[in-house]
Amino acid sequence: MVLLCVIVAQLQAQTSPSIVGTWEMLSMTGKNENGEPINRDVNVVKQYKVITPTHWMYVVKGIIQDTLRMEGGYGTYTLTGNKYVEKLSDPATTDFTMRVEGDRLFQDGHILLPDGKKVELHEVYRRVSGTPNADKSLVGAWNLVSSYHMAEGKRVDDRPMKEFQLITPTHFMWVERDGDKPRTVAVGSYTYTGGKLQPRFLLAPPMIGEKDKFDITAKVEGDRLVLRGTTTSAANGKAHEWGVTYQRADTKQGKTVAGTK
Repeated sequence: MVLLCVIVAQLQAQTSPSIVGTWEMLSMTGKNENGEPINRDVNVVKQYKVITPTHWMYVVKGIIQDTLRMEGGYGTYTLTGNKYVEKLSDPATTDFTMRVEGDRLFQDGHILLPDGKKVELHEVYRRVSGTPNADKSLVGAWNLVSSYHMAEGKRVDDRPMKEFQLITPTHFMWVERDGDKPRTVAVGSYTYTGGKLQPRFLLAPPMIGEKDKFDITAKVEGDRLVLRGTTTSAANGKAHEWGVTYQRADTKQGKTVAGTK
């Protein structure tokens, strides 16, 4: 009986791998609410998705110089068997199925709009590998509380923005909104040791160059995540000093929110 249970558990692990992780879109097909075909060109527009045990989040960014597209979304979800339902910020609902085969994630189903129309989607993602950080204190879901930058030696508080960030043991992702419109999106991996955070962007926000250098300290103080940093531009050598503070948006401890992915 014990051997049978072990075999069943092994088969379940092989056939039902966790959807938790960081995923890069390989393809998207389907139909929009008017029945017109959808076929994403991932060579022009990149999409990534992060799924933790409590939250999901995605970002989309044009990577061709004349492509200005940028968007993102996030929320919580339920997973029952292979039925995956995302909680959205708008009145729309979702009806998806999920399956994982090797390093591929398949998401199929519909976005159900309030007027009764449907958006049909068939999405394929590839898992993005990463080395988990030993220190998982930053892991979790975070809402922006405040931010500032230094100008001519003086602190300037930034205009309030709405920003949500997910941090897993291997990756981070954020969406910043100005009202309902995404202002910046980003995703990448990071290392965190000795209180120092070093990001490596997969998709960088517009104000950051691929070769910019970072000196960032990060620490969790109660339910707050405090980052203080200096970004040095590779283009002109100028240093930009800044700081941000987030408040935890999940109720679980950080290290349990995102497992080891």
